[in-house]
Amino acid sequence: MSPAQLAERLVPGETARAPFPHFFRDGTLPDRLAENLLAWMETGARWRLHTASFFEQYELDLTATSMPEECRILFAPETLAAITSRYASAFKRKMSGRASVTAHKLVSGQTIGIHTDEPLGERETHRLLVQLNRGWQPERGGELLLLAGNDIGALHSVIEPAHNRAVGFEMSERSFHAVARVNDWARYTVIFSFWADDRPSPAMTRHVAMPQREQVLAFLRQQGAATVPHSDGSFLDHLKGVERILDRWGAPLEVRLAGLLHSVYGTEGFAATATVEPAQVEALAGAAAAQLVALFCGMTPASLVDSVAAHHPALRKRDGSALDAGQDQVDALLLMYLANMAEQLPRLRHLQEVVDDDRAIYQRIRAYVPAPVRAELDALFERLGADRREAHADSAIEALRLYIGDGGGDEMLRGQTTLLGHLSGMDGWLAGQRAQAEVRVAAFAQGLYGWKADLSEQNRAIVRVVAGEAAERLAWLFAACDDAALADAEGAVGLEDDTGQGILELAGVNGRREPVTRRELACLALLARADREAI
Repeated sequence: MSPAQLAERLVPGETARAPFPHFFRDGTLPDRLAENLLAWMETGARWRLHTASFFEQYELDLTATSMPEECRILFAPETLAAITSRYASAFKRKMSGRASVTAHKLVSGQTIGIHTDEPLGERETHRLLVQLNRGWQPERGGELLLLAGNDIGALHSVIEPAHNRAVGFEMSERSFHAVARVNDWARYTVIFSFWADDRPSPAMTRHVAMPQREQVLAFLRQQGAATVPHSDGSFLDHLKGVERILDRWGAPLEVRLAGLLHSVYGTEGFAATATVEPAQVEALAGAAAAQLVALFCGMTPASLVDSVAAHHPALRKRDGSALDAGQDQVDALLLMYLANMAEQLPRLRHLQEVVDDDRAIYQRIRAYVPAPVRAELDALFERLGADRREAHADSAIEALRLYIGDGGGDEMLRGQTTLLGHLSGMDGWLAGQRAQAEVRVAAFAQGLYGWKADLSEQNRAIVRVVAGEAAERLAWLFAACDDAALADAEGAVGLEDDTGQGILELAGVNGRREPVTRRELACLALLARADREAI
């Protein structure tokens, strides 16, 4: 099939206009090409995790990746030119001819929040998505949502991620869209990006175009940055990622350029593998960016944090000598430092000491971080914290499962199954409801009470070691009360007050009356529902 024929299959002659210009059509790629491309993405592609305030996904740059020969026609320059031409006709815009291709993978639990991708600065103006999702079913989620406003109540259209379906749209300040949560599968999408010539001028946006980008990237490749390992990827991938984050944060051009070159001389935590001269950096990026790169590579991160916290420039080299820098440069270095942190931290989440250290540093300077950046980093650290809680929950559940099984819980009958089977059923239902980690642990821990252990403080202390304090308290409360007491306590707590307290009568502890919060009552109600559903 020729490039022109491929483009004709992918892009129709016209678009729908509401809620913003878009189209979708099925059966776009030849079946064999679609199958080969999906099989390669499932088994042979090297994905990188990318996390932002409103999404988490795995990404792949298809223009810089080796792939099977039979897949390359889709990304050949002639094919991209043909698709661009079809886009100009369908959207009635003058296109620049610039195009890029990436791929995204969302796995179970991942989602993309409502956003517009408004084409500020150098961002693309149009996208073409090709969904490659063999055997998709509605219960798997991952639908593309088109909205007329920045609220789910403004939902206009739901486009299912059916296999070999193409979706195209024009981006603007009103192109609100999102992706529904993915459930128990991997959602694959190839994304073609295009740039219109008649886009708003840079002066009308928050960002400025970067004409030096290709020259800087070519220089970095010449220095071997694409082959140097860095945080589960290449050094070049990391540099590009940092600049992309700075662009998203609205950083000035010289700061973005400095971000693209931020570690070329080496830093306290990264040894340079090539010799780069300051004159080369200045020739590429200009004097202001070159100064920022020199400061970033020469300073100790601790001195930057001290300077930010004191609101007084006091940068120091690793030998303790002073570095001359103004407050504006410290502010720019802070953005570069945080973008560097945000770009690689999601891939280092398994290194808990690194996560904890970065969290402590961020908390120290959080008050001095610009609001949009703070919102994104707050979300990132919350997500990393949730990962840690989930990891603890999984290990605690496994420990409790083994203890209960070894103690005969896999033989003791509970209804039409065993005690262990019933607890596993509770956990499965709670996991499906995306219950918090301590609730899932509590479901197993409560199984110990009344079977292997009474509700004494001595036994509580033992269970607390395995389950954690919050989960053990929920397990103890659940085991000690009955349905009637739980219903009475729920009815007594005002729904408008998250911190409101009720009184729970614990029949299992001689009628003891225990103060409980609204949140605890909600968790107990969830456990009660799981207990019923598992029968």
